[in-house]
Amino acid sequence: MRYRTGLDDDVYAHVLATPGALTLINRTAVQLYALADEVSVGRLVRLTVACQGGRHRSVAAAETVGRLVWEVWDGAYGVDIEHHHIAHPVLSPSAPA
Repeated sequence: MRYRTGLDDDVYAHVLATPGALTLINRTAVQLYALADEVSVGRLVRLTVACQGGRHRSVAAAETVGRLVWEVWDGAYGVDIEHHHIAHPVLSPSAPA
C-alpha cells in the first residue's frame, strides 16, 4: 500500500477501518457543516486535513468528509477537494530512535 493513495479502493477501505477513523470523520463533517451554516452565502469555508505523507489517511478522510457534507447539502453547494501532496514522492520510513 505504500506506493498507492487514499483514492485507491483498498487503501481507502483500510484507512476507514482504522479504529476511531469513522468517528473522527463523522465529527469533522458535523463541525464543518455547522461552520458552513454560519458563514455568509458566497464565502469560502476551508478544511485542511493533514497526515505525515499526505497520500493515504488525509486523502481518504478528506474524501469522506467532503462526500458526507455534500450529501447533507443534497448537492446544493459545491465541495472541492484538493490533495496537495498526493503526487509527491513517498517519504522514507522514519529511522528508529
